[in-house]
Amino acid sequence: MRIAIALIAGTAIAATASAQLEYGENGTVADGWIDAEVLVLREDGNAILTVNLVNTESWDLQFDPSNVTAAIDINALAGLPAGSLVIVHGIAWDVTINTVGGSWLSEAYVSQVDLNGNGIYLHPGAGDNFAGTAAYNSGGWIDYTDNGLPETMLTDGVLYMEYFESFDDVADAIDAYWNGTLQYDITVVPAPASVLLLGLGLVARRRR
Repeated sequence: MRIAIALIAGTAIAATASAQLEYGENGTVADGWIDAEVLVLREDGNAILTVNLVNTESWDLQFDPSNVTAAIDINALAGLPAGSLVIVHGIAWDVTINTVGGSWLSEAYVSQVDLNGNGIYLHPGAGDNFAGTAAYNSGGWIDYTDNGLPETMLTDGVLYMEYFESFDDVADAIDAYWNGTLQYDITVVPAPASVLLLGLGLVARRRR
């Protein structure tokens, strides 16, 4: 189930960008394909997670087996053991969406949820009910709580993503491509046995 949020923001930039975010809950977690992630973890536990999109495909309706999915294990990227809590505070994006055929820009979505399917849905082309190619930028960080959205609590340290369409123009065919970056403002709360690892100033990379 997706719940549209009536957003109130403190700045014009945030108001425009956060209109492209929704909160979703009780979804089915898709788990499979991973593109590319870069995690920079500071000693205070705060970090930036960057997901790089290179012709990432958007296929069919949510939960369709054709869709591109990702399970990004942030604890593994940071060199921390399983069990470390990850809190996602906000998001920034700089993406280009290229639709295929008659698919609209507004139909391209990406879910970013926890193990139970609770989290944020991003559709940068909100309101662009036409086909084509367009670039979208959040204009900086969009804080969830500042915009009436809950922080995403990743109790297993994994961010689950799915690229999908809100309307399926052609079944089992690509409707759009994503390029660019998605970034997440996160805090890692280490499991007790891993606290000492934070002094290493870790920088981790993982590729598809």
